[in-house]
Amino acid sequence: MAREIWKKILDIARKKISPAQFDTWLKPLNFIRIENDVVLVSTPNPLAREFVENEFKDLFEDIIKELQMKGLSISFVEGSPQDPSEELFLQQQKVEKPVPAVSVESSAISLNPNYTFDNFVPAHTNEFAYAACLAVSQDSPAKQYNPLYIHGGVGLGKTHLLQSVAHEFFKRSKKIRTIYLSAERFMNEMISSIGNKRQPEFREKYRKIDVLILDDVQFFKDKTATQEELFHTFNALHEDQKQIVISSDCNPSELQGIADRLKTRFAWGLIAEIQPPDLETKIAILHKKAEARGVSIPDGVASYIASRVASNIRELEGCLTKLIAFSNFKGRPINNELAHEALQNQFEATNRFLTVEAIQKLVAASYKLKVNDIKAKSNKAEIVLPRQIAMFLCKEVMGISLPEIGRKFGGKHHSTVLHSVRKIEERMSEDKAFQQHIQGFIRSLR
Repeated sequence: MAREIWKKILDIARKKISPAQFDTWLKPLNFIRIENDVVLVSTPNPLAREFVENEFKDLFEDIIKELQMKGLSISFVEGSPQDPSEELFLQQQKVEKPVPAVSVESSAISLNPNYTFDNFVPAHTNEFAYAACLAVSQDSPAKQYNPLYIHGGVGLGKTHLLQSVAHEFFKRSKKIRTIYLSAERFMNEMISSIGNKRQPEFREKYRKIDVLILDDVQFFKDKTATQEELFHTFNALHEDQKQIVISSDCNPSELQGIADRLKTRFAWGLIAEIQPPDLETKIAILHKKAEARGVSIPDGVASYIASRVASNIRELEGCLTKLIAFSNFKGRPINNELAHEALQNQFEATNRFLTVEAIQKLVAASYKLKVNDIKAKSNKAEIVLPRQIAMFLCKEVMGISLPEIGRKFGGKHHSTVLHSVRKIEERMSEDKAFQQHIQGFIRSLR
């Protein structure tokens, strides 16, 4: 009955707005439940939640009045309720929401059709990981690097690369039995198999395949029983010379709550890191994703978005999605004015409490200098590096223009600022310890 109420609301909404609006914003919404006269609905991401709440609030209120459901309201949340944890199952010996087993053939259905090598943008920050994934996918399983372990921060393209590998194997031959899935899905299937007394089938499924592609293994933190199952599955596949591709948010040695014997196995093959993209790469990514959607965005708009999104490619895509939808909703072409109107509140919220002066103070204090030292014309080595770091942070975190940064640093020319930014980017790509040092600054500023 509760779900029927939400269906009625959607059916009426479909008739009141354009098909493009409905398909873009309302169709992806998922009904959760009705609780205390509040209809709980999940949105795919924070940007979708913000847009739906702002643009469709009046629409939903009118529909509720039309249905004569006085007192009913709609509340939007990000994501969906969590699946039962492994610990809860092991304590209570039951599963509230078992996940049915899937066949190897159906694994291709879970892939994003846009996550292919053709749609990936190689750059110096990801080219090693890209080349390794491409090599694995174009050769016989386990002939190149086994296991292949890809790691990097959130939203940098790990899932895109792993799914690209899966797409290639599915496309090449149905005889190559390939499974792609998230670590969470693996755990949930294992729990379901225990609850349904189908453990032999679960093990058969994962130990008799040719390629296992497992995303986000850091999810297994402190999941002892799941780690045990993965350990034996890993051994079985590796001994049979079957391909294993894994992703995580950090190097195997840095994984927290993961058994040492698993971390050791993750490091047996090739480890490839994806680093945050630079400005030019972010602009190229925006153009590539816009092209995939049949949309063209001006260079100025791409630069505006790229300079304000620090590194998260998903956030870049979210901004693009919002901009395209905003353009459709308003019936206006995409240009600098529309981009500013659609996204300025989001960017202002990010940078509201951050100033150039705050960055200068942070960096100066870290190097035991005064702010005036960083702004001075001195070319002493002990001052040049902190100045370059501060300039880089102003560009990367705040997204302000090169001339504006130059003015804030004692009237430096924009070419000097550009040189400083590139020097930091080059050193980050070559020096892992230095990269972590800079990322520490970035984390403290957010």
